[in-house]
Amino acid sequence: MPPVEIVGYCAATLTTLAFVPQVTKSWRSRSVRDLSFLTLATFSSGVFLWLVYGIVLREIPIIAANAVTLALNVVLVSLKLRHGSLPGPRSAIVVKPSPIHGRGVFATRPIEAGEIVIDGCRDVLSDEALKDLPEDERVFLSVIDGRNVLFKPPARFVNHSCDPNARGGDHHDVAIRRIEAGEEVTVDYVAEHVPGLNLRCNCRVPACRGWLIGSDRATDD
Repeated sequence: MPPVEIVGYCAATLTTLAFVPQVTKSWRSRSVRDLSFLTLATFSSGVFLWLVYGIVLREIPIIAANAVTLALNVVLVSLKLRHGSLPGPRSAIVVKPSPIHGRGVFATRPIEAGEIVIDGCRDVLSDEALKDLPEDERVFLSVIDGRNVLFKPPARFVNHSCDPNARGGDHHDVAIRRIEAGEEVTVDYVAEHVPGLNLRCNCRVPACRGWLIGSDRATDD
């Protein structure tokens, strides 16, 4: 094999492998909110043209590298279409530091009662998918009605309040009263049946419970 062809195979291997960690992480976490759809679509189009170019020239390194890279990017595009940020409901919120805990979800405009605040905010994982879930993602995992539910951004940043303004639903959170612009979006962790719930409440509302204990922990105790 000519040296120049060896260089071509090495370059093809490295550029293709560079996408594997991103695809693996996105596939496991189902979190692709920060990936630009326009970038993915444009890059995939360019890779497709490189693939056509390689086929015309009958250059195996170009064909192999771009075929695999295109396949990996198709996976990312598919995940983005299914799990990425959507216009509409999510444009009404922003994630930023919260006085309750860590980061929280805040309304950027008034949200009316009954309006979807966060859509597509959770995934149901099979037991097989659960085994591959990274440790840093497991803190956002709950078991609800016997199902493994992974909360995705921005839903994973919704904090608890004993006087909540939203509630969880079937793959989305809905406002239960008008939420003003700048107000933090909150749910009731006890009413939401968060598994293993046992923590001090920091919501600071007049009706604050002080300590949150889930029904499963209360039963165990």
